[in-house]
Amino acid sequence: MAGALLVLTACTTTQPPREDEAATQENETATVVELAPDAPDRYVVRSGDTVWVVASRFLRDPWQWEAVWRPNPVLEDPDHLYPGDVLTLAEEAGRPVIRVTGGPRLGQGPAPGHAAPRSRRGMPTVKVEPHVRVEPIAREVERVPIGAIIAFLVRPVVMDRQALKRLPYLVGGEDNRLVYGFTDTLYATGLPGDTPEGAEFHLIRPEGSLYAEDTGDYLGEKTLHVGVATVIRSGDPATLNFRLSTTEALPGDRLVRLEPRPTADYFPHPPRQKVKAHVVALSEALSQVGALQVVVLDKGKTDGLDRGAVLAVYNASEQVIDPHGQSWRRLIRLPAERAGLILVYAALDQVSYAIVMRAKLPIKEGFVATNP
Repeated sequence: MAGALLVLTACTTTQPPREDEAATQENETATVVELAPDAPDRYVVRSGDTVWVVASRFLRDPWQWEAVWRPNPVLEDPDHLYPGDVLTLAEEAGRPVIRVTGGPRLGQGPAPGHAAPRSRRGMPTVKVEPHVRVEPIAREVERVPIGAIIAFLVRPVVMDRQALKRLPYLVGGEDNRLVYGFTDTLYATGLPGDTPEGAEFHLIRPEGSLYAEDTGDYLGEKTLHVGVATVIRSGDPATLNFRLSTTEALPGDRLVRLEPRPTADYFPHPPRQKVKAHVVALSEALSQVGALQVVVLDKGKTDGLDRGAVLAVYNASEQVIDPHGQSWRRLIRLPAERAGLILVYAALDQVSYAIVMRAKLPIKEGFVATNP
């Protein structure tokens, strides 16, 4: 999974904890953070590395990087990692810390293991030729697997019932069929009068209401992504081309304006507070999902979740009949098993969308997600 994350071609940013969280994280670090069994004392950041990969070298749980990262104030960009940076694992007050202690940015030469070749007499052989001075480009790269979730980042999964009713909708197609497919011409009503030609819209279809597992509170309407259509002639009804099809389009399907490509400007981290959520919906799956698929949780910003929060998912504990019980009705509840890790990439007030980062078991609706 780490190999699917965030290619470090130039640099990446590792943000320190916010001031109001520093005390809490400092108290938890001693008991929570565990080093990887083969954690090195030093590591040289390579081109193609990712923050997740680098963190995995040192930590059993790479999403705990914030707890051990210590920016070097001598560096111009202390919160960035560049290829060639030498990271050193040390100890402060009995707790592990990691910081940049060497590399080109500190005016040091090649890292150990990259010594110049020697001649037969043991003298160093130095090849001198014209060269261009190369400096790293201070460009932050994505820190989560945005390529795997880009389609989900720009499409709605859960919407408010009233907001859904106010959206434009399809009224039919050029030959008045019951269903429409890829490249078909569609007609929609309710688009804003200033909608330009070339504007793109998601086609979505309501699939039912979602409710919180523990309170029964209404969360919104789950939607099915039908595809993407482009306006080729404005008006009411407007004419569109069905340019990207996930499934057949039907009269009544709603239209949502396609948003610009988002960025993933956050790094995986533990939740800021205790959270217990439930998987209430699966995106584009019937009964279960695995790695790099999306789930919907019944907790959001009001419950302490934010973008980048990592949660552990547990299966719903089942009951079995006691084979030696005095009555066949005696049931024993089995312990819940950890099914995987999920990362929140979008948090609304009452719901969150998360991508499955690791999956030991298939993840289903009703599974519990809590602090790892």
